[in-house]
Amino acid sequence: YFIMCYLKKSGTILKICPKIDKIKKVIQMKTYNKIFNAFNKLIQTKSFDDITVLEICQKANVSTSSFYRHYKDKYDVMNDNYKRILDQYINSKQNHNYEDVFINLFTMSKELHYLKNAFDYTGINSLGDFIYQYSYNTVIEMCKTKNIHFEDKDLLLLDVFCGGASIMYQHYILGKYDLSPKQAGHLLYQMFPENFKISW
Repeated sequence: YFIMCYLKKSGTILKICPKIDKIKKVIQMKTYNKIFNAFNKLIQTKSFDDITVLEICQKANVSTSSFYRHYKDKYDVMNDNYKRILDQYINSKQNHNYEDVFINLFTMSKELHYLKNAFDYTGINSLGDFIYQYSYNTVIEMCKTKNIHFEDKDLLLLDVFCGGASIMYQHYILGKYDLSPKQAGHLLYQMFPENFKISW
């Protein structure tokens, strides 16, 4: 039989059963990860332009309606790779400053070799553009949480840094530099604008 999980009073729903709500979130996260992993498998052997949303759904064994409940489009799935990684390192208690984050990003890049094909696409919503924009916004948000004020000249420096760092990160993944993650992370931190280092 079906157990009613709503408390009602005069025909009005008061609250949803927490257990059902938790199960729903678990199912949503499972679907979210299935789509994410399906894309990452496809990008290993195909160019980004050749991958379609329908193909991702078939690989993940989910419906297109489920796809669009979790992602806007295939660009959103591709860019979620960098978002997940950066969020993880920014929120990790094991990292004590931006240099630790940079070193970890370069270390992780060795495991992101499958994203090489993703960098073939350089148009609107490209992974390279997303890395630049999301990195920039992340630093700005960290400054806001600590009530750190900055001038236009500071924003210009951050803009230049994030744009260059995005290209550097792409080239590192593509094997252009013969540097260890620690060397690359340290060099990048040296170039990071001083006024933003205190936002950690």
